[in-house]
Amino acid sequence: MYMLVSFLLLIIGIAMLVIWIADINNNPEIDFSKGFFKARGKASGELFCFHIIGEVLTGIMLILSGIIILYRTPEWMPCAYFSLGALFYTSLNSLGWAFARKERKRYGIPITAGLIISIFSFIILLLN
Repeated sequence: MYMLVSFLLLIIGIAMLVIWIADINNNPEIDFSKGFFKARGKASGELFCFHIIGEVLTGIMLILSGIIILYRTPEWMPCAYFSLGALFYTSLNSLGWAFARKERKRYGIPITAGLIISIFSFIILLLN
C-alpha cells in the first residue's frame, strides 16, 4: 500500500504543478503587469501571489512526500501528513472555485481526485 500512496502523491503533486502553472499562466483574468508579487485578479483585485505560492508549495511537498514514503523515512513522515493536510484543504477549497462557473467544471474531476487521494492516503498511512 505504501507504493500506491507514494505513486498517488507523486502523480497528484506533478499534476498540481502542471495544471496550476499552465492555468495561471494562460489566465486572462490575472494581471501580471506589475510583477508576480503584485499580480491581481482584474475583476476582484485580489492578490494572486499567495494562492500561487500555496499551490506550488503543496505540489512540491506532495512530490517530496511521495519520495519520503517510497523510502519509508520515518523521521520525515510528519512532512507527508502535513502535505496531505495541505492537499485536503486546497482540494476542498478549490471545489467551490471549480463549480462557481460552468467553464471551470472540467477542473472538478482532478480537484475531487485530489480530495479523495488525500483522505485515502491519510487513512492508509495512519493504519500502517
